Amino acid sequence: MQNIMLAARNFTLNTCPQASLAEYPDIVRSLLNIEPHWHVVAGMSLGYEDEQQPVNQYRLEREAVDGFTQWYE
Repeated sequence: MQNIMLAARNFTLNTCPQASLAEYPDIVRSLLNIEPHWHVVAGMSLGYEDEQQPVNQYRLEREAVDGFTQWYE
């Protein structure tokens, strides 16, 4: 998925990984006509971002690298 996401940016497309789809595999299989022996592990939204939408303005605070990394020299 990461490679597809990176390639999409090259074409000015935005992506959003959808791991939550794996929580509802039966619904996804039904809607997309996927056979039962296949496992749904994730999905991805792909398209052009609407920068005017409030949902696209939401940003999470990020922890500083030093907060989760130990450096050894």
